[in-house]
Amino acid sequence: MVGKKTEQHLAKLGILKVRDLLFHFPSYHQDLSKITKIQNVKPNNFYTIKGKLISIVNKRTPRKFISITEALLTDETASLKIVWFNQPFLKKSLRMGQELLASGKAQIGMNGLQLTSPTYEIFKKELTHTGRIVPVYSTTGKLTPKLLRFLIKKILPKAKSIKDYLPKDLKKRQGFTDLNAALQQIHFPDNEIKLKQAKRRLAFDELFFIQLSALSSKRKLQEHKAPQIKFDKKLVQSFVRSLPFELTNAQRRAAWEVLKNIEKSTPMNRLLEGDVGSGKTLVAAINMLEVAKAKMQSVIMSPTEVLAVQHFKNLSKLFTKQGIIIGLLTNNYSKANKNFSKEKNKIKTMEDNLPKTKFKHLLEKGKIDLIVGTHALIQKNIRFANLALVVIDEQHRFGVNQRKSLKDKTPKLIPHFLSMTATPIPRTLAISLYGDLDISILDEMPKNRKPIKTYLVPSTKRIGAYDFIKKEIKNGRQAFVICPLIEKSDKLGVKSATWEYKKLKKGEFKNLRINLLHGRMKAKEKEKTMDNFKSGKIDVLVSTAVVEVGVDVPKASVMMIEGSERFGLAQLHQFRGRVGRSKYQSYCFLFTDSPSQQTKERLAALVKSSNGFKLAEYDLAQRGPGEVYGIQQSGIPDLRMASLTDLVLIKTARAEAQVLINNGLEKHPALEKKLNAFSKKVHWE
Repeated sequence: MVGKKTEQHLAKLGILKVRDLLFHFPSYHQDLSKITKIQNVKPNNFYTIKGKLISIVNKRTPRKFISITEALLTDETASLKIVWFNQPFLKKSLRMGQELLASGKAQIGMNGLQLTSPTYEIFKKELTHTGRIVPVYSTTGKLTPKLLRFLIKKILPKAKSIKDYLPKDLKKRQGFTDLNAALQQIHFPDNEIKLKQAKRRLAFDELFFIQLSALSSKRKLQEHKAPQIKFDKKLVQSFVRSLPFELTNAQRRAAWEVLKNIEKSTPMNRLLEGDVGSGKTLVAAINMLEVAKAKMQSVIMSPTEVLAVQHFKNLSKLFTKQGIIIGLLTNNYSKANKNFSKEKNKIKTMEDNLPKTKFKHLLEKGKIDLIVGTHALIQKNIRFANLALVVIDEQHRFGVNQRKSLKDKTPKLIPHFLSMTATPIPRTLAISLYGDLDISILDEMPKNRKPIKTYLVPSTKRIGAYDFIKKEIKNGRQAFVICPLIEKSDKLGVKSATWEYKKLKKGEFKNLRINLLHGRMKAKEKEKTMDNFKSGKIDVLVSTAVVEVGVDVPKASVMMIEGSERFGLAQLHQFRGRVGRSKYQSYCFLFTDSPSQQTKERLAALVKSSNGFKLAEYDLAQRGPGEVYGIQQSGIPDLRMASLTDLVLIKTARAEAQVLINNGLEKHPALEKKLNAFSKKVHWE
């Protein structure tokens, strides 16, 4: 059907079969159906005209040797020049007297009004490229939208042979068109009404299979057994009373929801989402305490080693009086908060690594109650004695296969799963992304937390910001300086952490204790730097995005962000949350060299609001879910027709999916087959 080179270009778009081509939907449509009389054509507007070809010649410009094809079209009202560049073959392919349609922008050229580089087509009954609502496709290489239109038009009759998988009663309830009609109309719509109907049907299909897959996965998960952790009221109350602070009502509610879940024999699958500093880890800790006292194991998996080490130290301190044995396993660490050495001259403390073979043995024998780690926990040779609870910090940062491998380590009983994220997810998106999860939300902040004052600082006030930081440090506070890249990149024009560190060390902060942190440093070096910062031995820490998640430094009161336009609002909000974690007033300074008004408006949203959920809604509307949340990590395939902000259609899709799950999918074999194919591409927690 196509040549080898075209076949290769199509493959780059994921088009390997005829069916793939049918489901390669247009990025957008252009309405070129309105034909304007030539006498009504005005400069600087877009038109479609229809006329007879009365002349066509090829010319060359004297300076740049560009080929110019000039044609003249006439209708009953006037004539108009048409100009194409570097298409001399048109003189041979077009014949005098032919009736043409041309769509393009009218401009004033050297010799008056003309259409420049228009799309054209010889007039016939069935038009493809102009004179109608025209599909415009994403392309690659030399694969043009025109060629794609030609290929799809040729195979479109095959759409009639594709079996519609949606049940008839569902289509009738929702007033949906048949699948083959939707495919016909999405590519070459007869009119706007039929195009709208096709879009709605195909958008529904995308959301419907996300929901159907999630709910089906949830139903299957409920068929498995999980360890039952009986609620120990005295234990939990005693622990909560021993804390040096009071839990928020949101923490109490979320902890109770999780405690009730892990009492059941069906595996919990819950997402705990809360703003920066809302106390998610403590909610998890209450439940990990119960699991440990029930003589079973818990895991908390962190996205970075820096955060894993912090969790290990904080949990060891939190559970000092509980007698819980906590282990840390990363690529660089295998340690515990208990002395496991029997040799008198080789005392092991929580500052020393155990041999990994010894650590793994203790883990497998159930000698370690709570294990903190990174991706190292999912290695094949890691085994648990009785894993009951898995907590994943920053849930969207782990790939789906990594999450699955933790479940596979407990073949008899499936552990309860608690996923935590500090990236506030609007409920609209949460329903779509995590349709199979129960959701707990921490929408309160601990008492005595002062709102962080945020400022978008113009370059003229940079020195003033430096002076303010020096004043804060003189008062015993500390500051972060965040940069987007590790190494300076003139091409991107973004300040790097290393360059900024050297500049500040020699300049404005030469009399301060300043240090550098980035992801390429060795683990021991990173840990030492963070420990020194937390203990007050460093005044200013220049860092990359490695501090975005979870790092807790109570005396840090200033967050200064360079190149702030390079980060999304959700990420900037995460950075801001690294300060303001104590009683001190804290500040966030945003710097940008971008002249873009859109950038300034986006950053102004951060200045105005400290509510992570509202910022997430704004970011979602501005940048889309892919950029904001890294959708590829959630397992959801690319959405070509649907929008994850369409709450009405999402609710409709979920309701219809639930009806089918309740009534039995086996009654609809075509739908079940389609779902199985879809589910191979995704994985739900």
